[in-house]
Amino acid sequence: MTHEKLTTQELMFLEEHLRSDASVTKFMDYASQMITDPEIKSLCDRLSKEHKDEITQFSGFIGGRTTLQQD
Repeated sequence: MTHEKLTTQELMFLEEHLRSDASVTKFMDYASQMITDPEIKSLCDRLSKEHKDEITQFSGFIGGRTTLQQD
């Protein structure tokens, strides 16, 4: 898969997005452990998985880049 050059600003945005997803994932994992309602627990588990998948996807994109375009 070919990646376009990323500007510094784009890379910073993606990195901030990854940090945000990591925070949401931690919160959803914690909530899932604390909640007893099976429906809400399932929702927290699903949201955590979705954010973990997104983290993996974006991390691969950033790691797969070959050059960083200067602004």
